[in-house]
Amino acid sequence: MDLPARKFLVYRHTVGSTNELTRHWYRQGAPDTTTLVADYQTAGKGRAGRTWHSPAACNLLLSQVFQAPYECLPLVTMAGALAVRATIDEFLPPGIHCGIKWPNDL
Repeated sequence: MDLPARKFLVYRHTVGSTNELTRHWYRQGAPDTTTLVADYQTAGKGRAGRTWHSPAACNLLLSQVFQAPYECLPLVTMAGALAVRATIDEFLPPGIHCGIKWPNDL
């Protein structure tokens, strides 16, 4: 799949892996912050290369081209998780909170 022309937010109903596709776009020169959102992944990958599955239309599946120095990436990942958790918590009923399972799993 070729790099989307001049788009920074791309939606696909089904992809193999959001990470693999955005990695491909990055190698083709995708602009920083190009974001891919999908309803379903057919070849999702978890930690240590394990297969990862999510039922269609049940979770937010996204990956983003993000250019930062390599040593900063763990901090960027955690800051993103904290920001998303705080945003989700604003929309949840009192007493219910979003948790962080792993930095990229809320």
